[in-house]
Amino acid sequence: MTKIKIDKDIPIPKARNSYPFTTMEVGDSFCTAVPVVNMSGTVNYYNHKWPNRKFITRTSSSGGSRVWRTK
Repeated sequence: MTKIKIDKDIPIPKARNSYPFTTMEVGDSFCTAVPVVNMSGTVNYYNHKWPNRKFITRTSSSGGSRVWRTK
């Protein structure tokens, strides 16, 4: 059995992506390098978190994804 080394006092890195879902108004959008397949989970989370708001994502021409607030 392999012994796993335990590290101490390693700081947790800050989140790499901070998306502006909380500040978006209807009609706003943002583009990200994250592929739609990965961004869909984040969009679904916010759609369930705020049922009175609606977000959709589509593949952007740059190969990443664009997210819109539609409601």
